Amino acid sequence: MWIGAREGTEEVKDIYNKINYKLKSFNFKKEKFKSHITISRVKYFDYSDRSKFIKLMNDFNEKDFGTLNISSFQFKKSKLTPKGPIYTNIKEITMD
Repeated sequence: MWIGAREGTEEVKDIYNKINYKLKSFNFKKEKFKSHITISRVKYFDYSDRSKFIKLMNDFNEKDFGTLNISSFQFKKSKLTPKGPIYTNIKEITMD
């Protein structure tokens, strides 16, 4: 589950494009960019609750979650395990 951004998306996309350009020699899979914040990962979903879930999501459709100032970003390694993902920081870059 994620929250999309309405403002500042071009600035964030510019950072995304610059990072991808610098890393292109590593042949990472480039995905379509969507400025967002991931708030949860859903491992299991009971489809019998689908209408209740959709109503809950619609209640937040126009919610303003405020402003977020980015002070750094991190390159992370993700290792999937049976107990869930394990994230390791590889490098943190501060925004000056």
